[in-house]
Amino acid sequence: MSSSDQAPESQHSNNSICIVVPTHNRIGLAAPVFTALKQELAVDGNTEVVVVDQHSNDGVDAMAAECGFTVIRSNAATAGGLRNEGVAASQSHWVVFIDSDVLISHGYLMRLRSRLTTNKDAIIGCNYGLPQSTTWTERNWHALTYTSGTGERRWLNAGNMALSRKLFMELGGFNGSLSSGEDTDLCSRAIDRGARVLQFEDVTAAHLGNPKSIVSFFQKQLWHGQGAHIGNRNSLAAIAHMGLVIIGLYFSFRSTKSPLLTIAIVLVLTQIIPTAAYFVAIKNKSILPNPFQSIANLHAYFFARFMALVYRSGVQR
Repeated sequence: MSSSDQAPESQHSNNSICIVVPTHNRIGLAAPVFTALKQELAVDGNTEVVVVDQHSNDGVDAMAAECGFTVIRSNAATAGGLRNEGVAASQSHWVVFIDSDVLISHGYLMRLRSRLTTNKDAIIGCNYGLPQSTTWTERNWHALTYTSGTGERRWLNAGNMALSRKLFMELGGFNGSLSSGEDTDLCSRAIDRGARVLQFEDVTAAHLGNPKSIVSFFQKQLWHGQGAHIGNRNSLAAIAHMGLVIIGLYFSFRSTKSPLLTIAIVLVLTQIIPTAAYFVAIKNKSILPNPFQSIANLHAYFFARFMALVYRSGVQR
């Protein structure tokens, strides 16, 4: 997306909002999301919703149309590409990105509009909150990774993000070639440009699509890892974790020490990185997540991220 795609500023109402919702076969999760958006539009006459559908076959596009939303069928291969097409189809002053599994609360638009008008050269939003019903996997991961409070952040989830059309165009939109991590990439480019990335907890939204089991959590992290920067801290930790696991396994086969001591040494080696990550994550947190469940999450996270790095290395050859 280039700045030449930007509609003239005179065509925009100074406070108009376009909510862009990318989706693909999400009818079950999207139903409450669309209902909440429709209720918000009923009390806000200066907002439109554009649903960008990646050729769903479950009827989610028809459901969006029944809600009165604009529906676009897209061939884009990534969520970033879908969002870019949604922005291009609108004429609003502000662009808001809500995923089809992210549930906003009553009064969201009023609070969001207030934040936007006082932070015009910033990306604003709030990283996801939890839905009402949760499993231990999502509760512990949220407790480990969520940073509470209002303030500057390095990135925000693209599923609950807002900024001016002008800033979005200046940044060139989302990188449509990234299968994941497009939100981190956009925020990084914004910060490099001198813009701020701000979290406000009064515009939080619940993520209905969290992985509910450790297996689905592993699968999602495997996908997320394919868009992660190879040299970032988490990728390096994943490599170190796998290295220690391999050393532990090698030692277990080659050790001449007693079985009990061998098991103890292997356990220490394989737990170093997840345990260290746990203590780093809980620093300054008032509510501590379950350590055993959290370390299980972290094992799955680091294994998934390492496998994603291996996959990416193979693809790039």
